[in-house]
This record gives sequence, C-alpha cells and structure tokens, in this order.
Amino acid sequence: MKICIRGARGSIPTPISSAEIAEKIADVLWSTQGRAFAGKEEVMEYLRSLPLMQRGTVGGNTACIEVRQGEEAVVLDAGTGIRSLGSDLMKGPCGKGKGVVHLLMSHTHWDHIIGFPFFQPAYVRGNRIIVYGVHDELQKRFEIQQNPLYFPVPLNAMPAEIEFRQIREGEAFAIGSLRIRTMELHHPGKAYAYRIEDDTGLFVYATDGEYKDLSQAMMRPCLDFFRDADILIFDSQYTFHETMLKEAWGHSSSIIGMDIAVAAGVRHLLMFHHEPANQDKRILNLLEETRRYCRHAHPQARCVVNLACEGIVLDPSEPPVEIAF
Repeated sequence: MKICIRGARGSIPTPISSAEIAEKIADVLWSTQGRAFAGKEEVMEYLRSLPLMQRGTVGGNTACIEVRQGEEAVVLDAGTGIRSLGSDLMKGPCGKGKGVVHLLMSHTHWDHIIGFPFFQPAYVRGNRIIVYGVHDELQKRFEIQQNPLYFPVPLNAMPAEIEFRQIREGEAFAIGSLRIRTMELHHPGKAYAYRIEDDTGLFVYATDGEYKDLSQAMMRPCLDFFRDADILIFDSQYTFHETMLKEAWGHSSSIIGMDIAVAAGVRHLLMFHHEPANQDKRILNLLEETRRYCRHAHPQARCVVNLACEGIVLDPSEPPVEIAF
C-alpha cells in the first residue's frame, strides 16, 4: 500500500498567485549568486536539490488521496485533486473502459466532491466507479451537484457504471486486501474518518474534524481508532488559537493533532486541509511551530510530523523521516 497526496487544501481550491510564484523565483535566483550552469539539465538538477517548498508548492487542489494497491484504484474524497488522478488513471485500464475505482467519501461538502464532474474515468463506458459513504442519500447529493443549473452534464449522463454503497459507521468491510472501518468526526453535517490497513501497514484518514473536549473519556474512541497508525492524515486547517475562536466550524489544528498522534502511538502525522488564506510560507511556519511544540511537549515522542503536499507518495511500511520543506 502506498499513499499519494492528490489534493490537500481545505474549503476552496486555492491556485498559487503570480506574486507568490515571483517571490519563489526571486528566492531561487538569489540562492544561485556566483554559480554558473552549463545547460538546462544542470539547472533542473540544482532545482531538484532545493527544499520542496522553495522549488514547488503545497498545492491548491482540495481533498483527494490515492491509495495505491493492486489493479483497482482506491480513492478518498473527490475534491479537485481527483481531476489529475483521473488523467493518470486513463493511462491504464480506465482508458480502455476496463477500470474499477473505489471512492470513499468522508462527507459531501463541496470541497470534497467538486472534482467528481471532471473525473475522466466516469466518462468512459465500461468503467465501474463504486462510491462508498455513511451519509444518507449519497447518490442524491452527487446528482444535485450536477443539476443542469450548476453543471452541464448530469450524473446519469456519465457513461461509466456508477454505483453508490451506503456503509454503516464502525462496520468493517474490505476492498481487495484492504480492511476498512469508519468513525464519525465532529463536523457540521457529520464527517467520517477511515482506518485502512493491510499486511504492509495502517493508514488513517481523518479530515474535517473538531476536537473540543479533550478529556480522556471523550477522546478514548478517537485514540483507539487512530491507535498505532503508520500514517495519520489529520485536519490542521487552523492554528490552536483559531480553533478556540471558530467554534463548531468543524476543523482542528496541528497542535491538537500532535497531542492526539503521540497519545495514540502514531508514527507519522501529516498536516492536511490547509487554510486557503495561508500561502506556502505561512503553512511552512505552522509546520515548524508544530515540530518545535513536539520537541518541547513530547521530547520522547517518536512521531514524525510533515505537511501533506500534492505529489508526495508515502509507504506506510517504511520508517517516517522529516521532509526538508
């Protein structure tokens, strides 16, 4: 099992601005003072040696995670990140009308479903797309988004076979070799975390959750669900102070995530659902603050914390390392 980040922004797609790109270019040019390059390949080699956030970006696409395992695609949420995933899947069986995609939905707020109308495999006859979710009337929610008032292609006009399966919270089910369970999170309209494991590792996806009562009694179910995860993707949209101000908005902070991850024995914490108002530098500062907090509050902790950035691929079976962003 491998985990690929396709979209990590929260609330609304957030393309990087021209001003931010110019600032990144200026930083790179400044770092090359006195250095000569023989050609473009040497320039590219130098760029690849730079920290990820200096040569790239956290990304602006909303929530979408690809779980790579076997022939069938397993996807968590259909934010705008699912569009590029669909393009890649078209290079395989999906491009021949022989693909199977399993789409697990945390919830159906727009930032988590907005990419589905642009998912290319859904436009190829013969492909099967199975959508799983705990919420009632899951199919109706997708149909509403593609009502002709909002989108030109209705759901029932997509040529692929699209099946909706309602699952029960906490009830175990399997997709191939993956064993999966869900847990309700505190979020307006409810959202659900997914615990996914196979013989190679354990991955927990827990976006869009708010944690107000951190007492042991209230946190026990959450800690049990996250227990011993090799990778935990956690909603870190706000600072700790913002979580106190934005009561009932349904999001959390990396500081709370760090405390939970350490208490649950998580090996690798990924900050996710990044605030759309935050540029890359601000998000990077939040990561550095979280790492400092961990060193101070949990000096014996073995949990590594990183940012969820588009394009990152992680293997739960490998020891986690701090990424130089």
